[in-house]
Amino acid sequence: ENDIEPILELLIHDKKNEYGLIQFALIEGIGKIKINQSVENKLILDAFEDYKS
Repeated sequence: ENDIEPILELLIHDKKNEYGLIQFALIEGIGKIKINQSVENKLILDAFEDYKS
């Protein structure tokens, strides 16, 4: 069973999302962040798969 799908479903319903895209705050460097960065669902799923292996 794919245990990543429920996590993705929770991310999809986050209040920060816009236009159906999942938004993240990403670290660019020490003390530097980028907010409201859209990430494709496939990239998120790939990242979780890499983390699991």
